[in-house]
Amino acid sequence: MLNPAESLLKEIRSKLSNTEMIALEQEYQAAKKHPILALALSFFLGAFAIDRFYIGTYKIALFKLLAMLICGALFFLIIPLVIGWLIWLVDLLKIMKATETRNIEKLKAIYAKALRLKSRRSQLA
Repeated sequence: MLNPAESLLKEIRSKLSNTEMIALEQEYQAAKKHPILALALSFFLGAFAIDRFYIGTYKIALFKLLAMLICGALFFLIIPLVIGWLIWLVDLLKIMKATETRNIEKLKAIYAKALRLKSRRSQLA
């Protein structure tokens, strides 16, 4: 079964020429993030929000980093420590889906750019 990004690529293939499709796929391959790497970053460096910075969700990354810093600063209290662990665990469970979602958004943006270029070329011709 194809993942959502591959399904979208298959759909796009029918709408673009081979040359445009090659350019789109090259740009997408350069821009996409790998879910397994995001999971590993989340597991080992998730407390520092490195995983969220990797996939480009900067607002979530800053919120997570701030929350973890606050929990770390209050480490002598058990409640903030538990909250910090819960934040890390929840994000660990969600990072692969977030990476796939980000990849699909990136692919859609690249596709929209390719369509704009195609329409400009047809207007000039």
